[in-house]
Amino acid sequence: MRGPLAHRDFRLVLTAWGLSALGDFLAVVALTLRIQEDTGSGLAVSALLIAAALPVVLLNPLGGWLVDRFETRTVLAAVAAAQAVVAVALGLVEGAAITIALVFVLNAGLTVERPALFALIPRIVGEEQAPRAYAWFEAVKYATITLGFVLGGVLTGAFGSGTALLVDAGTFAVTALVALALRTRRTPAPRGEPEERAMTAGLRLIASDLVLRSMVIVLAASIVFGGIDNVANVFFAKDTLDAGDAGYGLLAAAWGVGMIGGATAAGRRVAARTAAAAVTGAVALMGAAIALVSISPVLLVAVMFMVAGGLGNGLSNVAMRVLLQSRVADALRGRVYSAYQGALTVADFVALAAGGALVELIGPRNTLALAGVGCLVASLIGLPAVRRARER
Repeated sequence: MRGPLAHRDFRLVLTAWGLSALGDFLAVVALTLRIQEDTGSGLAVSALLIAAALPVVLLNPLGGWLVDRFETRTVLAAVAAAQAVVAVALGLVEGAAITIALVFVLNAGLTVERPALFALIPRIVGEEQAPRAYAWFEAVKYATITLGFVLGGVLTGAFGSGTALLVDAGTFAVTALVALALRTRRTPAPRGEPEERAMTAGLRLIASDLVLRSMVIVLAASIVFGGIDNVANVFFAKDTLDAGDAGYGLLAAAWGVGMIGGATAAGRRVAARTAAAAVTGAVALMGAAIALVSISPVLLVAVMFMVAGGLGNGLSNVAMRVLLQSRVADALRGRVYSAYQGALTVADFVALAAGGALVELIGPRNTLALAGVGCLVASLIGLPAVRRARER
């Protein structure tokens, strides 16, 4: 066996966190359906989604600092165990307010889990194999998104939301046990200068590095416009193309298929010296694909372009991980990745706020066209950084 899968710890991590991600999406569907049925309020559903995303913005500096301050395996195990307890509570309680509050607590664990995995993977597989390992993680994540949404609806409909949430709790328990079974250790480096120990050290490093700063801006802008695309797709499929619920589902699935392919390709072809160019090119591909979706006359043509857009999305995500790994010292990786995730989450909020308004103002087809052009323009921001990266 070659590549990352040759490492026992990587196989454990990939399996456990893939299973955990599947449980997370089961829970997302179950909780959304519960809140909608209990309240009948769109505002309550929005509050649930905001509560799920808000910790990544508010608590990210703390999460990254914990990853860089304490031994990573222990941190992962403790967070997963706490999430298992919260998920059990979600499966047993009733009421919209307590559910939303517990969702905030549950997703606070993501502020530690994501940077911890990003920082730990190079320790497990080695710096050279890390790009392929990141690709495996992204591909598994995209596959679980699709499967989780399907199974979440089926499981909730058959047995109720409580069952889906208890399954999610079980996946967290498995993840905690796997974390304790890992042989790889990532022990924090000795204390350095005060500014190197600060929670904001990751944000400052990104701000001071032209290449990282430019690529984060490019990706954040692409998420704003890509998120607008996500809002418009349902109206485009059902109203403009008259393809119904099945047509919307097909569009969403096509993007997911493309993301799996893009992530897989990036793991084999993107290296540190080409990562910035790959991010920029991938965002340009996303923009061109979304723009072409907007002028598609029939569903089949739109689906083809959606696959291409997803390909760019998956490629850009893996390429950015490779870029961060190559330009950030191990001792700062937790905080840098937290700062990066925080920026993308803010972009998600902007997209959700703007997408609905744009669909109302200019219609779904024009909204998609604007999203595509926006991604193309965003890709141009990265060109000076690509040149700088090549010079170095």
